[in-house]
Amino acid sequence: MITDGSLHVIQYENLTENTIQELAKTLRFLSITFTKNARRCVRNNMEGYYHRTASEDTLYPLLNNTTRQYLSQIYKQVINTVQRKLRNGAFS
Repeated sequence: MITDGSLHVIQYENLTENTIQELAKTLRFLSITFTKNARRCVRNNMEGYYHRTASEDTLYPLLNNTTRQYLSQIYKQVINTVQRKLRNGAFS
C-alpha cells in the first residue's frame, strides 16, 4: 500500500526504449545505488538468457490465484492513488 504519497510511474514504452535511463530513475526513487558494474550487467544482458515458449506459458502459469488476487488488489490501490493525485493536481 502506498502510504507516504510517493509515486513513481514507469511507462513500459520508455522502459523498453531507454532501459538503462529508466532503470536508473526507478532505482534512484527507491534509494538504491545503480553501480557501474550493475549498469554494465544490465547493458550486457538486455535480452536475458531464457525465453519462454508459448506452450510453456499455458502449461506453467506463473501466478497462482492467491498471487493474482494480491496483485490485483495492489493494482487497484495504485490506480486509485494515481487518480486521486490527478484530481488534486499532483501531476502538473
